Amino acid sequence: MERFTQEAFEQRSFQYGELLVLDDVLSLHAAKSPSPVLFAYPREDRSDGYFETFTAAQLDGYVDAAVQHLIQSGHEPKLGRVVGLIGNANLEWVVNLFALSRLGYTVAMMSLVQKAVGLASLLGSAGADAIIYDAEPGTSKLVAGITALQPRTATTIPFVPRAVFSQPVTARAPRFFSRQEQTDTTALLFSTSGSTGLPRPIPYRHAHISLSTFTCATEARSTLLSWPLSHGWGLSILLGTLYLGATCHLMDTRSALTADSFIEALEAARPGFLPSVPHNVALIAHDPRGLACLRAAAYVTTGGARLPDELGTYLHEQGVNISSSMGSSEATRNFATSMYRPPGDPAWDYLEFPPILRRHILLDPVPANPPLHEVVLLPDFPGLSAMAVNADDGSRRTGDIMQPHDTKPDAWKFMCRDGDFIALSTAGKVLGAPLEDRLQASPLVAAAVVVGVGRTVPGLLVIPAGEGEEAEEGFLEAVWKLVEEVNAVVPGSWEVGRDKIGVLPRTTRLPRTDKGNIMRQRVYTEFAREIDALYA
Repeated sequence: MERFTQEAFEQRSFQYGELLVLDDVLSLHAAKSPSPVLFAYPREDRSDGYFETFTAAQLDGYVDAAVQHLIQSGHEPKLGRVVGLIGNANLEWVVNLFALSRLGYTVAMMSLVQKAVGLASLLGSAGADAIIYDAEPGTSKLVAGITALQPRTATTIPFVPRAVFSQPVTARAPRFFSRQEQTDTTALLFSTSGSTGLPRPIPYRHAHISLSTFTCATEARSTLLSWPLSHGWGLSILLGTLYLGATCHLMDTRSALTADSFIEALEAARPGFLPSVPHNVALIAHDPRGLACLRAAAYVTTGGARLPDELGTYLHEQGVNISSSMGSSEATRNFATSMYRPPGDPAWDYLEFPPILRRHILLDPVPANPPLHEVVLLPDFPGLSAMAVNADDGSRRTGDIMQPHDTKPDAWKFMCRDGDFIALSTAGKVLGAPLEDRLQASPLVAAAVVVGVGRTVPGLLVIPAGEGEEAEEGFLEAVWKLVEEVNAVVPGSWEVGRDKIGVLPRTTRLPRTDKGNIMRQRVYTEFAREIDALYA
């Protein structure tokens, strides 16, 4: 992990330029000749190729034109004005983000998968007075719901469209604030996922972006992003890739990702770096073309949720340089990864903490659950905001539960979130991840979730995969064999009995965050009847 030292950080700043504000990742390249290709997005008409590419000079001009259009529309430069940004991540999304930042605004990132009530609460907490949004009908409807609930954000601003910002401009927009003036202001507001309540704003200062991108992207490699840009890791990877002068290829997220569409994009982009949620990697892992794409990338890393052990081990054995990374919005950065372990090291799932951050992190033993530890961000953790603190000593207890490697020093495997434990009425706690991972690695199973909060024993809800109409009893028998495998290796209190397995219809969809994590509290509420039936 020598690449994550303070010396390496300073060397990167010397090589690529000092990153003081968000806009630097673009403006530092704008005058270069030839202008580097920084961004690529799928074409509507792919007869001329899958991706349309854009240079730093083009993007810089687009942002200038968008700034001028916004000013002409009555939106003057103002340091600290909070504006919500919502829409499908594409060229227009990126250009409008940079335009808002050049105007001095704090941009509140909003996810299209969240409900209007949660987004209204987020903007209210952030003090936003406007929302800028794309032209998709679904977005307009969501924005109308938000403004009805949060009148303060009644000012709605349509995205500056490509038809406007791609027109040649005769005069460049001035920089309204010096970099030194802007660096200590809040650049972005991300949010908690809302999986355990209403989303809360998490501020990122311009000054923090340099370290955030450093721990996400350390090599100038082309990247393919299928990760949501409204999330901190996704945007940090985009910004880090641009800063290093490499090309960030962005997926079209307007429709659900399929194996075919993912493979097509990978074959066109040929990325050196592929960050992804585990679900997307799983889509293509057993397809020969998909596996070839994964092998071709120098680094494939997953985050946001656990990559099942069986799948990760399979990919490693198939020659994929698979790894796992983790961070949190509250931490304002990625803070652990297994990406840079020595060649051939099979411990793809054991993460290490960058030396530049390690002294600010505590691994705190979980009471009565050896050898589990919780990641705690200490009060001096870089970028930790007062809004993220949740302990009396000024630290942040992340709820991320880790287990140390048997022999590898200071290497840790992510096991679960603290909220993933199912608290039984016996005062015992059950970890559902081992069973859920094993079932979801099977082609028979679309999804599985362990339940049983407040009960004496755990239960299981499972959704069959595929389109067939296999008899429930036959499916249950196949699932039971998998459950028995897991029962044989977990603590006795974690074992699930055959009579505590409920099969849901194939068409059932479990509530998930935009990172693909199951929203357990909503499962308990929305499937209360099915859960009650297991214990009747």
